[in-house]
Amino acid sequence: MNENDKNAGQNEEAPLAFSLQLELIASLLGIIADALSVWAILEAIDEANIAEEQEIQNQNGLDDKLQKMQEQIDQLTEELANVKKT
Repeated sequence: MNENDKNAGQNEEAPLAFSLQLELIASLLGIIADALSVWAILEAIDEANIAEEQEIQNQNGLDDKLQKMQEQIDQLTEELANVKKT
């Protein structure tokens, strides 16, 4: 009967150990999934920052062009006024 009790005890421990192993694996997979989520969020933030910097550069380029066009308009207006005087 002692052997039966030992076997019964081992049989009960084996599923418990296996269930703990499954829980450990599940926890590790959860941690990996969380890490991947954080990584994805950081990449999204980096992409948004790059897009914002590009937009700022584009806007600065447009501002420069607009400034040059305004200077040309002012110069042409001044020349037209001089032509009208003569």
